[in-house]
Amino acid sequence: GGEDNTWLVAVLGCAAALYLVSLVGIPLLFTFYGDCGLGVGFSSITLVGVIALTGLTLFRDKIVGEEHEGAILPAAVVSAYATYLCWSALESNPDSECKPEMSDASANAQLTIGIIVAVVSLCYTSLSVTDGIQSLVS
Repeated sequence: GGEDNTWLVAVLGCAAALYLVSLVGIPLLFTFYGDCGLGVGFSSITLVGVIALTGLTLFRDKIVGEEHEGAILPAAVVSAYATYLCWSALESNPDSECKPEMSDASANAQLTIGIIVAVVSLCYTSLSVTDGIQSLVS
């Protein structure tokens, strides 16, 4: 019915937003951290990983079999998280030649994004554990 379409639109909208984070973030990684081999290497690995994961997800039914269809939302979450991890790793590099000047605003942004990622991850983990316990008890 109509409710199924609502969930489909919501899942595809979230996946699109998360892929947008990767599509904007990865070129920014090359732009700001591309002066150093480490920055180019990490950014390239992240780009190849996002493309490979997305391809595997989109064509999983062709690779594994018809009964196993891929889900795009988990791939989008992993892609956005990988982009965040790459940025965090490059920003944490102690070599000042390999990263742009860090202002107080940039440090605050990094801390804020890290806290948001941690809170969302902990909430998701808590909900997953709660669902697991419910299925064990009932």
